[in-house]
Amino acid sequence: MSWRWVAGLALLGHGFAHTLPGMRAAAGFDLLPTAAWAMALVGFSGAGCGLLGARPFAARWDRWAAAGVCGSAFL
Repeated sequence: MSWRWVAGLALLGHGFAHTLPGMRAAAGFDLLPTAAWAMALVGFSGAGCGLLGARPFAARWDRWAAAGVCGSAFL
Protein backbone atom coordinates (compact mmCIF):
# COMPACT_ATOMS: atom_id res chain seq x y z
CA MET A 1 0.00 0.00 0.00
CA SER A 2 1.49 3.32 -1.05
CA TRP A 3 1.63 6.51 0.98
CA ARG A 4 -0.98 8.06 -1.32
CA TRP A 5 -3.57 5.47 -0.31
CA VAL A 6 -2.81 5.82 3.39
CA ALA A 7 -2.86 9.62 3.25
CA GLY A 8 -5.99 9.63 1.08
CA LEU A 9 -7.89 7.41 3.50
CA ALA A 10 -6.67 9.47 6.46
CA LEU A 11 -7.85 12.71 4.82
CA LEU A 12 -11.23 11.18 4.00
CA GLY A 13 -11.59 9.95 7.57
CA HIS A 14 -10.64 13.33 8.96
CA GLY A 15 -13.10 15.05 6.65
CA PHE A 16 -15.94 12.80 7.77
CA ALA A 17 -14.92 13.31 11.40
CA HIS A 18 -16.11 16.88 10.97
CA THR A 19 -19.72 15.80 10.52
CA LEU A 20 -20.66 15.93 14.21
CA PRO A 21 -19.22 19.42 14.88
CA GLY A 22 -20.82 20.56 11.64
CA MET A 23 -24.23 19.29 12.59
CA ARG A 24 -23.93 20.97 15.96
CA ALA A 25 -22.91 24.25 14.32
CA ALA A 26 -25.73 24.05 11.79
CA ALA A 27 -28.29 23.36 14.53
CA GLY A 28 -27.81 26.89 15.86
CA PHE A 29 -27.97 28.39 12.36
CA ASP A 30 -24.66 30.18 12.87
CA LEU A 31 -23.31 31.09 9.45
CA LEU A 32 -19.56 31.16 10.11
CA PRO A 33 -19.22 27.80 11.91
CA THR A 34 -21.47 26.16 9.34
CA ALA A 35 -19.38 27.56 6.47
CA ALA A 36 -16.16 26.46 8.21
CA TRP A 37 -17.59 22.98 8.69
CA ALA A 38 -18.56 22.75 5.02
CA MET A 39 -15.12 23.97 3.99
CA ALA A 40 -13.38 21.40 6.19
CA LEU A 41 -15.60 18.53 5.07
CA VAL A 42 -15.41 19.32 1.36
CA GLY A 43 -11.72 20.24 1.46
CA PHE A 44 -10.53 17.09 3.22
CA SER A 45 -12.85 14.88 1.19
CA GLY A 46 -11.64 16.40 -2.07
CA ALA A 47 -8.01 16.01 -1.03
CA GLY A 48 -8.58 12.41 -0.01
CA CYS A 49 -10.34 11.58 -3.26
CA GLY A 50 -7.55 13.29 -5.19
CA LEU A 51 -4.87 11.23 -3.49
CA LEU A 52 -6.89 8.08 -4.13
CA GLY A 53 -6.90 8.88 -7.84
CA ALA A 54 -10.17 10.65 -8.64
CA ARG A 55 -9.28 12.66 -11.73
CA PRO A 56 -11.22 15.88 -10.97
CA PHE A 57 -9.36 16.23 -7.67
CA ALA A 58 -6.00 14.60 -8.37
CA ALA A 59 -4.26 17.59 -9.93
CA ARG A 60 -5.13 19.97 -7.10
CA TRP A 61 -5.36 17.73 -4.03
CA ASP A 62 -3.00 20.01 -2.11
CA ARG A 63 -5.31 23.00 -2.56
CA TRP A 64 -8.27 20.94 -1.40
CA ALA A 65 -6.25 19.95 1.67
CA ALA A 66 -5.36 23.58 2.37
CA ALA A 67 -9.04 24.54 2.24
CA GLY A 68 -9.83 21.71 4.64
CA VAL A 69 -7.11 22.82 7.05
CA CYS A 70 -8.45 26.40 7.03
CA GLY A 71 -11.97 25.24 7.79
CA SER A 72 -10.76 22.82 10.44
CA ALA A 73 -8.62 25.45 12.13
CA PHE A 74 -11.58 27.81 12.32
CA LEU A 75 -13.74 25.14 13.92
